[in-house]
Amino acid sequence: MSGIVPSEAHKPVTGRRTGQGRGLLIVFAAAMTVVAPLLLPMTAYYLNLLMQASTYAVAVLGLTIVLGYTGKINLAQAGFFGLGAYSVALGTVSFGLPFWPVLFAGIVIASVAGFVLGLTSLRLGGHYLAMVTISFQQILMLVLTNWISLTRGPDGIPGIARPIVFGFSFADSGTYLALCIGVLWVVGFCVGRLKHGKLGRAMQAVRDNELAAGVVGVDTYRTKVIAFTLCALFGGLGGGLFAGGFTYISPDQFGFAGSVVFLTMALLGGVRSPFGAALGTALLILLPESLRFLKVTYLAVYGGAVILLMVFMPEGIWGFLETLRGFPMRVSDSSVGGDAGQFHTTRWTLVFHTLPTPKTRRFNASWSPFHSTPNLSSDWIQLWWVHVPSSPKKEDDQCETTATYGGLFPSCQCPQDGRRGCCLRGGRTRH
Repeated sequence: MSGIVPSEAHKPVTGRRTGQGRGLLIVFAAAMTVVAPLLLPMTAYYLNLLMQASTYAVAVLGLTIVLGYTGKINLAQAGFFGLGAYSVALGTVSFGLPFWPVLFAGIVIASVAGFVLGLTSLRLGGHYLAMVTISFQQILMLVLTNWISLTRGPDGIPGIARPIVFGFSFADSGTYLALCIGVLWVVGFCVGRLKHGKLGRAMQAVRDNELAAGVVGVDTYRTKVIAFTLCALFGGLGGGLFAGGFTYISPDQFGFAGSVVFLTMALLGGVRSPFGAALGTALLILLPESLRFLKVTYLAVYGGAVILLMVFMPEGIWGFLETLRGFPMRVSDSSVGGDAGQFHTTRWTLVFHTLPTPKTRRFNASWSPFHSTPNLSSDWIQLWWVHVPSSPKKEDDQCETTATYGGLFPSCQCPQDGRRGCCLRGGRTRH
């Protein structure tokens, strides 16, 4: 398989401007959300809600890496969250250390725990891996509850100190919330950039087809261990910020139910997108509070709403919105050496035809910018040759395989009229 990537000079100016505009919009949104807690008057109740949402979202972004990008289950995220929280609590209260060194220590401890757990368990898969992570979660809960001389047991640890930076104290809840939101934006940016890097493409290849990823040279075991370690790292970071924000923690906050909540947040918002992770976290924390006017029935309404969202939006809310934005539509047909067709999305046009051979089907695809009338003669049209197995079980498998082999197609969808081929949704990816 080979592909020739057009030079930067051949990229459309409109695409660059669109990317710059989107980047400026994100920067503006980040600045506004960070400044808002400093300027807007909010009660302590709402400050605590937003603080919980922002710190939880950092941990949920870790699940975006291990579950959304790599396709591996982790039901111990609340445990990693608790390791970060207890590191900050014990460091500041029991040992009198500053906030930042103990936060860093908590991140390292959680990362090492995730690395060891991944190293010993990621050769397993499916429900076996889920059982291992649940066992780790339960063991950690027993340690936090029963090692009273260190963790103070069920009584918890009060009086956790907040950070000080160059003499400026974050003791005020508004300023600490601004810090948490800023950290959330930074983590979200890193997770989003990871998806488009070499490591992120390797993770997605493992998710789509681990066997095929190994065939094309991806070290699947190493990739999975790295993903699990990064997931634990962000869990520890979120837990450390959570401890500083609420200044009190106890073991019951980091039980198995917490891991289920983190997983639900990721799935509800859209596990493959950082924005989806943050959206799902905000909904699961803020929605119950907004339904309290229903009094005794609010939990039933809340549970029913979550179930309906999961049933009718299996890719999550953000995934559903992405599908609407880039849903491909049939434009025209032609008869070129076999099945052929032309599809477009809101950003790109993909023109393809298949050339049957004894062992493979070869996709001949060319690119052009989308206009009302696609311009297929521009000098930056690109030709791709992608080989897929000769007899895929179904069209969806064929698309998954195409996406896996080198990650050339970050998202693809098969035509619904029975024709062979895959239609790209989204932009081009280098390889």
